[in-house]
Amino acid sequence: MGKYTNLAQDIVKNVGGKENINNVFHCITRLRFNLKDESKANDEFFKNNDEIVTLMKSGGQYQVVIGNHVPEVFEEVTKVAGISGDQPSGSSSNQNLGAKLLEYIQAIFMPYLSVLAAAGIIKGLATILSTAGWVPAESGLGVLLAAMGDTVFYFLPVFVAYTFSTKLGLNKFTGLAIGLSLLHPTITGIAEETIIFGVNVQGLAYNSTVLPIIFGILLSYPLEKFFNKILPTVVKAFLTPLLTILITVPIIYVFVGPLANNISNSLYAGLSSIYEFSPIVAGAVSAFFWQILVIFGVHQALIVPSIIGLSQGTPDLFISFIGAAPFAQMAVVIMMWLKTKNKKKKSLMLPAWISGIFGITEPAIYGFTLPNIKLFIAGCIAAAFGGAYIGATKAYTYQMAGLGIFSLPGAISAENPSNLTNFIIGNLISIVLALIFTFFLYKEDKTSINEEEASKAKEKLSNGNKESLIHPLKGQVVELDKISDQAFASGVLGKGVAIIPSANDLVSPVDGTVTTIFPTKHAIGITSNDGAEVLIHIGLNTVELAGEGFDVKVQEGDKVKAGDLLMTIDFAGIQAKGYDITTPIIVTNTDDYLDVIALTDSPEKIVELIH
Repeated sequence: MGKYTNLAQDIVKNVGGKENINNVFHCITRLRFNLKDESKANDEFFKNNDEIVTLMKSGGQYQVVIGNHVPEVFEEVTKVAGISGDQPSGSSSNQNLGAKLLEYIQAIFMPYLSVLAAAGIIKGLATILSTAGWVPAESGLGVLLAAMGDTVFYFLPVFVAYTFSTKLGLNKFTGLAIGLSLLHPTITGIAEETIIFGVNVQGLAYNSTVLPIIFGILLSYPLEKFFNKILPTVVKAFLTPLLTILITVPIIYVFVGPLANNISNSLYAGLSSIYEFSPIVAGAVSAFFWQILVIFGVHQALIVPSIIGLSQGTPDLFISFIGAAPFAQMAVVIMMWLKTKNKKKKSLMLPAWISGIFGITEPAIYGFTLPNIKLFIAGCIAAAFGGAYIGATKAYTYQMAGLGIFSLPGAISAENPSNLTNFIIGNLISIVLALIFTFFLYKEDKTSINEEEASKAKEKLSNGNKESLIHPLKGQVVELDKISDQAFASGVLGKGVAIIPSANDLVSPVDGTVTTIFPTKHAIGITSNDGAEVLIHIGLNTVELAGEGFDVKVQEGDKVKAGDLLMTIDFAGIQAKGYDITTPIIVTNTDDYLDVIALTDSPEKIVELIH
C-alpha cells in the first residue's frame, strides 16, 4: 500500500466513485476531474479533509487542490479508480462554450506543462554555463545540454497530437503519426517552393508550432469516425489510419498549416502590441490579477499564447509579469510566519512559504492569505508594483521555465545581460513591498492568545463585548455554504450569511462608513464604527449587468446608520435576465474576531461578531 493509497481511495469514493469519473489529470497542485455528474460528489469531504487544501469548481472541472505532492496522489487515484489518466474525457453537456473551450485548452497543454518548464530551465542553465565559459556551447556537453533543452519545444506538435487525440478519443497513434509527419527531416525547413497537388507551398517548417497540429487533429477526428463506420471490420484496423493519415497530412501542409501559422503569428503580434502600448500598465494588471485567476483555476489557459511564442523563439513579457505574483504571496506568508506566536500555525506556514519559493502558491493562498483577505490583496498590490517595473524595463522571459526561483533561468539572455538583473529587481520589489504591507496589516490571530488572555476575553464576552449586523434585506436568510458560488460558499472570503430577497430596498446592516461602491454597483462595502468590514454582494455574477437594475442612494465616504437606505434594486428584472439574486453578506476581516456567528432564524440580526 502506497503512502497516499488511503487518501486516493477516499477521493475516488467522494467524487462519486470510479464510475462517475470521465477523466482525471493534474496540474502543478490540483487533481482536475471531469465528472459525469458533479451532484454525486461529496463537496464537504474535500472542504474539511486535513490532507486536502480546498475544493474549487471551475471551467467544467471538479478541482481538488492537493499541493506539491499531487503527482503521487494522482498516481494512486488512477490505480484505485482503474483508469489510465489519459483516456477520452468527454465533456459535460451543460457546459457553456467558454467552459468547454477552457476544458479543451487545459486538456491539450496542462499534462506536459511541467516538462516544458523543465526544458526551459535546462536551456537557461546551458546559457549560464556557456556565458561563464565553464561549458562552451560548441563543446560536446554544451551541444548535449542544448539538445535536451530544445527537444521538447522542437517536438511540441507531437505532445499536442498525443494530448488532443486523447481528449477527443482519436486513436493516439494515428495522432502521433500525423504530428511526427510534420517534423520529418526530409521535409522540415525546405526553403524553396514545393508543389503539392499543384499548389506552391513555402516554409514547410512546423517544428515548435501548436495550431497546425491542433487543426490537423480536428480534421482527422471526424475522418477516423467516418472510416470506422463505413469500412468492414476485417480491414478497418489498418485502412482507417491509412486513409486518415493520407488525407490529413497533405491538407495540413497545403492549407491548414500556413493558415494556422498566420493565425498564431497574428495572435502573438496583437498581444505584443498591447504590451508595447503600455508595458507598465500591462505588467501591473497582469501581476495583480494572476493569483485571483489561480483561485478560480482558469489561469493556465492564459499562458497558452506565451507557450506558443516561446516555443517559436519569441521572447515573452506576460510570463515575466505573472512571475511577480507568487513571490509576493510567498513574502506575505513569510512575514505572517515571523510575526505569529501560534506554534501550530507557524509549523503550517513554513512549508507554505517554502512552496512559494518554487512558485507553488496554493498552500499559501488557501491556507493563510485568502482567509485574511486584506493580506491577499496586499500581496496582489505588491505584485502589481513588481510587474510594472518588469514592464517598464521590458525584462523578458526567453525560454519557458517555471515560476518562483525556477523562473530565473528563463530570463537569462547572453545578448541582453541586463535582462536578468531587471527581472530580479522586479521580483524583489514585489517581495519587499509584500513584507512591508504584511508587517503593518497582520494582526495576531485571536485564537493564539494564552489562557489568561482567553479568560479575559470570556469575561468581556459575558459583559456584552460583541457586535451585530441587522438584516440589510427582507427575505430568507440561508447559510453561506448553501449557495452556488464557491468563492463565497467556501468561506475563504470571510464568514457571513446569504439572503434570498423578497423586497427591493437594501439598507445598512451597521453604523459606519461606506468605503466601497463597485463601479458596476453590484457590490458595496461598509466599515462599521467598531471596525467590521462588511461586503454586500447583490446577486451572483451580476457584475455582468454593468450597473443595470441598481439605484445607489449613497456615495463612498458617506456616514450611515443601521437601517439607512443604501440602494434600491430591481430584483425581478435581474431574475428575468437569468441571474441568481441570492445576496451574500460577509465580514471580510473575519480573522480579527474570536468568532463570527451566522444567525439564520433571528428576526432582527443576521450575524454576531465576538471580539
